[in-house]
Amino acid sequence: MPLSEKNADIIHYLLKIIARYEKFMKTARNYGTDVPIHYSEIHMISAIAKNPGIHISGLAEYFGYTRGAVSEVVAKLEKKDLLVKEVDPENLSRLKLFLTKKGEGAHGEHSRYHGMVNDLILKILKGMPPGHVEAIRTFLQGLSEGLSSIL
Repeated sequence: MPLSEKNADIIHYLLKIIARYEKFMKTARNYGTDVPIHYSEIHMISAIAKNPGIHISGLAEYFGYTRGAVSEVVAKLEKKDLLVKEVDPENLSRLKLFLTKKGEGAHGEHSRYHGMVNDLILKILKGMPPGHVEAIRTFLQGLSEGLSSIL
């Protein structure tokens, strides 16, 4: 299919968004704390905030990661005073994970950021005719499924 100017613009903007997102993922942010927090770390913090007392195996299952990978991130978060480990009274060989005040603050700031992005997207979609919104949904679903088969 020949590439029209309109299609070229769509591809250009989509690649520009992807590049910004990649840069965002690679950049550590403080999220209102005194320590840099990486993308994988803030999502681990969010998972613990949503599941207080979760253990490492639970986090590994939640993310589809190995226990070793989760343990590494948890150790970094503990060192940054963003979470604490407590022995599970029902299973003394297992540790439960909880956020510290600093971790709760980082989670709150991260949630605020997500809210801003959601509000931006909803504001843009609100001004569009329903047929256009459905077309965007269909396009993004197709792109997601197509990329999962080639990446």
